[in-house]
Amino acid sequence: MKPIYFTIPKPCSEDWNKMTATEQGAFCRVCSKEVLDCSSLKSSEIKAELATKSEPCVRIFGYQLDELNFLE
Repeated sequence: MKPIYFTIPKPCSEDWNKMTATEQGAFCRVCSKEVLDCSSLKSSEIKAELATKSEPCVRIFGYQLDELNFLE
């Protein structure tokens, strides 16, 4: 199986605290997209969530991104 690498080439600069809360995260008015809050999820849960979305917006921490790149 070929590994999958996750990158964030252009992170969003919008303030999370200024976004409107939603059931799964927050709505960014600038991007007009829902941002999924993955900050409290385990790596395996994030990977499963990302597999179901096309071009998702997520709130994630740098260490989580590093951990995702080590999963097979």
